[in-house]
Amino acid sequence: RSTMAPDIPTLKESGLNLSGMGWNTLFAPQSMAPAAAERLSQMVQEIMNEPETREKFEANRLIPVSSSSTQTAAMLKAYRAQWAPVVQGSGFKP
Repeated sequence: RSTMAPDIPTLKESGLNLSGMGWNTLFAPQSMAPAAAERLSQMVQEIMNEPETREKFEANRLIPVSSSSTQTAAMLKAYRAQWAPVVQGSGFKP
């Protein structure tokens, strides 16, 4: 449960086999040189670990997290796998 709304049940507690949360990520062009992409990733990780950055996130009730590109890709894959059937079942047409 969210620390901001501990009395509100999660989706799973409500009987839905789903998990949902808001998140932000930084994407770079696929054409970016691997060395440049790695350096950018390292810089973001360093910034996210700075106490001042963490304090700013937490002051806005956000959980500061930094992930590798591999971890982010896995998270996106899992997120799509979870939500694609829900969207398809809704009948939504883009």
